[in-house]
Amino acid sequence: AEPKDLQHWRVEAGDVAALPDGRLLCTTPRRITVEVTAGKEKRAIQDFSYEKIGILDPQGREAKLTILYDSPGAALHSPVYLGPRPRPPVLAQKVDPGRATGVLFCQNARFTKNTTAGWSHVRAIRVLAGKGLTTRSSHSYIVHAGSEVIELGTVPLAPDGSFAVEVPADTAIAFQAVDAEGRAELNEMSWIYVRPGETRGCLGCHQPRQAAPPASAAQAMRTRPLKLLGQGQPHRFRGNNAAVTGLMELQFDRYREVAGINRHTETVASLVAQLKGKDEGLKISAAQRLSIFRDPVAAPALADRLRDESREVRVASALSLAACGTRESVPPLLGALSDPDPLVAQAATVALENLTGHAEREAQAWREWFRNTSWDKIEQDLVQRLESADRDVVRRAAVALGHVGGDAARTALRKYLARERENNPFPEWRKDHRGDGARFNSLSAVNPRTLQAATRALGALKDADAVPLLAETLSRHSEPEKGNLFLAEAAVEALGRIGTPEAEAALVAAFAVLRDYPQYTSWYGDHGALMACHASPVHYFVVEALDALGSARAG
Repeated sequence: AEPKDLQHWRVEAGDVAALPDGRLLCTTPRRITVEVTAGKEKRAIQDFSYEKIGILDPQGREAKLTILYDSPGAALHSPVYLGPRPRPPVLAQKVDPGRATGVLFCQNARFTKNTTAGWSHVRAIRVLAGKGLTTRSSHSYIVHAGSEVIELGTVPLAPDGSFAVEVPADTAIAFQAVDAEGRAELNEMSWIYVRPGETRGCLGCHQPRQAAPPASAAQAMRTRPLKLLGQGQPHRFRGNNAAVTGLMELQFDRYREVAGINRHTETVASLVAQLKGKDEGLKISAAQRLSIFRDPVAAPALADRLRDESREVRVASALSLAACGTRESVPPLLGALSDPDPLVAQAATVALENLTGHAEREAQAWREWFRNTSWDKIEQDLVQRLESADRDVVRRAAVALGHVGGDAARTALRKYLARERENNPFPEWRKDHRGDGARFNSLSAVNPRTLQAATRALGALKDADAVPLLAETLSRHSEPEKGNLFLAEAAVEALGRIGTPEAEAALVAAFAVLRDYPQYTSWYGDHGALMACHASPVHYFVVEALDALGSARAG
């Protein structure tokens, strides 16, 4: 029928099945009274019981439902026509049973209804696989709870927002839009699948199915899809969801990092050794896992792997340099801009932007800019951006300074933290935002990412002069009812990276006065029924830091 001829009939119908002549067979309800229990009380409510089968002609002039069968007191479902009908068309097989993988592609991840995500920071898509750990059907497998999550890898977004990945077939897959440091900005939590040999695509993140694709070919399709198969020994973590029905957009990192299953089975040194080895899978997983540690010690080995024979190793290494890189990482990344594979070049671009706070559209422009711009000038420009009224500008500058800054950066970051640390909206905000309601997006006033970035940068720069400021900040903000735990956890990370005896003493002193663990998981919005399986980053990062320092003072 033409769209102008389509009609909408308001009929209370349950299961609907088509008849050969175009009419519709459906179940219809009868209102009934049922008794329910609420606490210790019982009360009667009105409900529907689908007890009738009828026929509706969608081409008719009015919504006339002819009842064929009535079954009072006994509900019916799934009526079907059992007579002869035309044979359904035989569709071509889309599955290749001999293949173990399939392809997922997106034409533009930024073409989305989720406009409150931090899209100005998104640079890549991380692909997760889910492995179910429970067979109990009730309250044990909600969203990602009850799953072991395996990190298959990360693909840089093409300039037009597209990406294409080859993933394991018949495996639960989920996506995260992440910044260059690997921190989640948007979590597409619904599990999706691809069959063996199948190629599936979408227009964007949560775009309506009716939306039309752009007329141009997606840039990601100009090279073969990146193989993200969980090669080697990928990072694994305990899948969970805050509260019961969802996951706070900017809190996924505490599951990925704090609830990691195998984060500390390997040290940075052992991962670097794997990166220098000959096993392609282990080189890929080592590069991916080093990005979680964000340790500049790994930067030279990652830079060497930009010349690896494997395209997947080169991409993983370039993206990891975005999180681990230093000033010395910039020249090899500039060289990677000329890689014959556009995915490697794009990954190098992501890293260069994160390390320098600068952006160029072409490789030659990047080289000319770096040749004509001293590190003192780069640092000076980034320091000036810390005074911006735009917190996204401040955040990008703070992140870059943490990688390439010097004394001027240390001084400016201390000044910024001292000025902004008491800007704490959480005590008032939490009065109306607890449990499932403890949600915020990138546009919210309580988004902590900028202040966290500046605080972490002091740790990355190993600023010993910042220890008193960080210790005082941790003391002021480690009280759940009055503090900002996002800032407290960043202060702990910074003290752990500085690692001086004074920093160690501050961590031990803070750990001794922390409240009970559940008070912290509750602060982050966790549901009481799931409290025992959730994570308190403040506790975790203190223990991690003291362990890394080999401290004997916490006993």
